[in-house]
Order: sequence, then structure tokens, then C-alpha cells
Amino acid sequence: MIKKTLIEKIILGVVGVATATVLAVLPISSYSDYKDYLAEVETKNEEISNKNKKPVLNSISATLKEGVAYYANDVAFAKAEDVNVVASYTSPEGENYTEVIELGKYQVSTAADFYQKGGDITVTYRNKTAKINVSLLPVVLESIEVAVNPYSVKYAVGSTFSTDGMVVNAVYNDGTVKPLTSEDYTVDKTAALTASDNSVAISYTEGEITKTANIEIGVSQTLNNGAVTSIMIVNDQAIVNAGDVLGNAQMEVNAVYENGNRKPLTSSEYTVANANTAVAFGKQYKMEIAYGEDATKTDVAEVTVRNTIQGEDGVIVGGAVKEETEYKVINGVITEQTNKVKFAGNFSKTVTNGGEGSLTLTFNSETNAVGDITMRCGNSYNCYANGTNANDGYMMKPLQINTILDLTVNGREVQIPTTVILKGCGPAETYAPLYGIYYEFTFENVQFDVGVNNVKFNFKRSTIGDANCWGESPSTMNIDYVHFDTVGREIPENYTISAIEVATSVLNMEYGQPLSEVEVPIVGTLNNGTQVVIDSSLCNISISGGTGKDYVEFGEYTITADLKSDNALRTSGSYKVKEYQEIAVLTADVVIENGRVYYVFTGSSIGYTADQFELFDGNTVLPLEVTLGVKTFEMKTDITDMAKGTVFYPHLRLIIDAENGLKLNYENGANANGDIRDKGLTFTDGKSVTLNGKTYKLTSQYSMPRLNVD
Repeated sequence: MIKKTLIEKIILGVVGVATATVLAVLPISSYSDYKDYLAEVETKNEEISNKNKKPVLNSISATLKEGVAYYANDVAFAKAEDVNVVASYTSPEGENYTEVIELGKYQVSTAADFYQKGGDITVTYRNKTAKINVSLLPVVLESIEVAVNPYSVKYAVGSTFSTDGMVVNAVYNDGTVKPLTSEDYTVDKTAALTASDNSVAISYTEGEITKTANIEIGVSQTLNNGAVTSIMIVNDQAIVNAGDVLGNAQMEVNAVYENGNRKPLTSSEYTVANANTAVAFGKQYKMEIAYGEDATKTDVAEVTVRNTIQGEDGVIVGGAVKEETEYKVINGVITEQTNKVKFAGNFSKTVTNGGEGSLTLTFNSETNAVGDITMRCGNSYNCYANGTNANDGYMMKPLQINTILDLTVNGREVQIPTTVILKGCGPAETYAPLYGIYYEFTFENVQFDVGVNNVKFNFKRSTIGDANCWGESPSTMNIDYVHFDTVGREIPENYTISAIEVATSVLNMEYGQPLSEVEVPIVGTLNNGTQVVIDSSLCNISISGGTGKDYVEFGEYTITADLKSDNALRTSGSYKVKEYQEIAVLTADVVIENGRVYYVFTGSSIGYTADQFELFDGNTVLPLEVTLGVKTFEMKTDITDMAKGTVFYPHLRLIIDAENGLKLNYENGANANGDIRDKGLTFTDGKSVTLNGKTYKLTSQYSMPRLNVD
């Protein structure tokens, strides 16, 4: 018995505490049973141990996805979705296996000059890396295309081929297209044409590559164009600026003759249906034109309505409006232009310090339409040309927009594809000209809301850790202008409204505004599903809330509306006018009223009561009469009995909490002393009045209306 106990103690010591815990709850009838039990426990412990072991990551490998290529086109930008990443593991059981790593779990990075020289794409997953060496493919000419034939494709013998009206594009292997001018390409038929000529070869050469496109022509003894058989809007493209009329569309109209020749028409040679119709963003329009000499010859094209807003005209937070000389890259040379660009920019410092850097542009849409947003911007991704040394010059790396910018429409996030990239440029000896090179890029198929659209471009620190040559996140762009383009949605001539709603999200009720002047936006849903802003005169509208005054107060309001033609279609919504306080002293004067002299100040005031005003200079506080209007104030003090020799510098204090002695000095100048001066204040320097042998005079000093009693 003693021997068995000793053996048990030895075994227990080997197995350990965890095993002992399990043993304590099981009966042991014999030594043989006990050994079996120990074997079972050890097996289970080994299983648990193996289960808790994690696979070992041995390495990762990375390859470019099929079809991915990078070109020397100044937009080569390695993105995580461009690569396949495979991790190699060893399981706890010693088995080797591989696993494809999901997008978002690994990072990619490149050298600063990757977009110009190629090199390694470094892929990082956990503590492992893999490299993909990339050679940028040279951008080479693949073909040329005649996008629009010349005006003349039929000629008389002895005449010469004309390129007028012809649109020729160079097409490259990276998918880009470049318009060519007549100076860029050559034609093989420059001499007098003969009856045997049936085509003309258009050739364009870049470097050692020449590409050719053929145009079929016809040559006869005499040329007879024949009658005009049709007219056409070239490329079916008609652009009208929002608010402009259809008659001012940007387009080219041609007449087409029987033999296929064309001629451009002036605006006086064709008519535009509803030419005086002003277009509104979000509505759908057709450009219907008719030939002036024969109204049966017509053409129709869809109209793109364009709303262009300059960057400097938006609401800028954490940035600034600036102006700079524009540069362009002409034949590879950075060339200064004569014009200057005014832009919104300079957001980076604010964003780097954790503040908001944003630009908000606002416009109205008549429907809930889909359109494109095109921005013209200067790049800010500045780096050294060789990655480390400023003496070797500077360049701008391509900027992947979604890594430094969030886009919202009325607070709704718009997903920016990774393919939206602002082109790079350089190198240059100094970085200054690079900021002045502007390119366009486009966000396609953006949903715009019916009514007001607040489109916000909100800058952020680079989400992929990019930094310029000074170690700063490239969280800015110089925004010249933004195009908002849409073909809109159809609003039928005759339609049925199936529902209405008060668009409280875009309703604007300002404190002090007469209730009768509040414009309530009503959105109607048509039977075809289109939402449109409808004329509010079609509805009975009532506004309730406040204390019964005839102007807007602070607080909650309820807006109800019903359709006059169908009272069953009703809607209501609530709108809160948030409380705020503001004050500005606008005028100062001295006047005589009823045999007394008064020092008088007027201005605008919202959210303050008459007993909060206090006029002082040092320890002198003057008694006040304060009269408040809805958004105005007049404060005046009787200074008749002031002694000669008195000098008074006016300061304003607002009593915020009289019970606790809390007072706030009026700030309207260069300091916070309560000075009444500057920022819109007007008064007549030297204005004086005389009463009972004393002269009360205002003199400008420190931009303040100093009062002198003499």
C-alpha cells in the first residue's frame, strides 16, 4: 500500500497540476485502471495542446494579377488590388499548406520614383514581405483613328484633299487617346486628285513608330454635292450650362449632302426647338434642331447639363484661396503660361494637425439624377526626383484620390474607385512650377439628390501612409474648378404625383426671417418613380411653432403641406432653428434729442437681451437705454452731464451670467478688450454737437470713436 502510494506521487508529479485536477474527480479502483486513465489524460492533453497551437507563417509570395500592367505615363500607381498574395504555413501537425490572403489584410508600397522608373512593389503581410519587380512598359503608339471624317470625301478631278472638319486621334497601348492637329499628321495625297484616287492615307509618327489610317474618297470629273439630305449634331454632343438656354448649346451642327460631303452650319442656318428654354440641372432635355432651308431635315441629341463651380467660390474649411501662375507640359517641357489660376487649396497643414480641411460646393437639382463630377486640380504629392536629394530636382507622384479624400453628397458617402488618379508630373529643378500644372479627373455615376446638393470634398491623412519629401501627408490639391454634368431624368409634360414630402433636409429657416417669406421645398414623387421639386404654389402649406410671432424664432417648427388638387396627399416635417448668438456694432454717433446729448450705437444682434449690454471704459460704466429689434439693436447713453475734459473710449461688454458675475468682452478688433472698432463700424471722424457751452466730439483713435467733451 505504501509502495502504490509512492508510485502515485511520482506519476502525479510528472503529469503536473492540470492532470491532477482532472484525477481528483475520477474514481480509481486499481493500479491498472489508473495507468489506463493516465494514458487517456495524456492523450487528451496532447490534443488540447495541439489544438491551441497556431499555424506558423513561413513566407509569402506575390504576383501581379492577370492583365495588370504599368506604363511610363505618369499615372503608374501600385494598388493592393493589383496583386495576388499567397501565404505559406505549417500546421501544428507539421503539414505545409498555402492560403490566398484577402484584400485589405496586406499592404503594398513602392519607391517614390516608381511612376517614372518602375522597380519593386513591396508587399507586406504580418511580419513577412515579398517583392514584385516591375518594369514600366513604354507608352507606344498603337494606332490612329479618324473619329470624324473631313467635311469633304468627294472631290472633283484637279482639286486637293482637305483635312477641314476631320478629327484624328492617336491611340496608345495604355488606353489613352490624344487628339491630333493637322500639323501633327501627314496625308499622302497633296497633289491634284485624279479619277483613280479612291482613298487617302493619314499617317502619324512618334519616334520610330508610324501608324496610318485610310479615308475612302471619291473623285469625279465634276463635283456635284447635290441637295442637303440631313443635318447632324456632330458626335451627338450638346452641352448647355445650367441656367443658360438651349439655343446656346456648345455643339457643332453639319449639313450632309447627297454625295456624303458635309458643311458646318452657323447658328443662323438652323433652328433649335425651344431655343429660349432655360435648362435646369437634373432635368432631361433633347436638343432638337431643324435645317433653316428645309425644316423636315432634323436631328436630335441628348443634352448634357453642366454646372461649373470655381473652387474659390465654395465653403472652405481649413484651407485658403490663392492664385498662382499656370504651367503646362508641352512636348515634355514645363512651360509657363500667361494666365494665372485662382484656386482653393492649402488644406494639408490643417489636416496634418488633426483639423478639418474641406471644400463644399452647393447646387440645386430638379430631380434625383445621376451624373459625373470632373475636377481640375494641381497635384500636391511632391517628392525628390531621386527620392532623397533636393539637389537633383523634384517631381509630383501620381495621387490616388481615395487615399487622401472623402467625397459626400448631402452627407452620403460616395465610393471613389481606386482608378481615379491625379496625374503626376516633373521632374523640375524647383517644386514651384509643379504645383501649377493642372489635370482633370472624373468621378463617374454619382447620385445627386432632388433639391439642394452639398458636395463635400473632405481631405484626410493618407490612408496608405504616403508622404511627400518633407514627411507630410499629401492631404491637399489645388482645386481650380469642378464640373457637375448630368443628362438628368425625364419629367413628363403630363404626370401624376403619387406622393409629396417636405424636404426638411434642405429647408432653410433663418432667425428673424418673416414666416411669410419662408420658401418650403416640396418634393413630389411621380408615377414613374422620379422625384422632382414641385412648385410650392401647388400645395397648401402651413408653418406652426414658436410663440406666435410673424417671424422665425429659435425652436421647433412643424411644416405641413397638402396637394391642392388632391388633399389626400399630405405630408409634414419638423425643423429646428438652433439657438446662437451674434452681435456687430455698425455705427457710432453723437446726437441731440429733446435737449439732451446722446452717445448712440446701432448694429445687428441675435440672441441677446437688453439687460446684457454694458458700455464701459476702464472702471467707468455708462447707463444705457437699449432697444432691440428682431435682429437689430440701438444702445444710447445720456452724456449731457459729462464734465469738460472727459475722454471716453467705448468698450462693450456682454453680461452672460449676471448672478455669477460672468461677463464677455466684445471682440471686434485687434484685441479682446471689448473695443468698439473696425470690422464694419462706421462713424464720422470729427462729428460734434454743442450744447450749453460744451462740445461733444467723436475722434478716430485706434480705429475707435473716442468721445471728447470740451
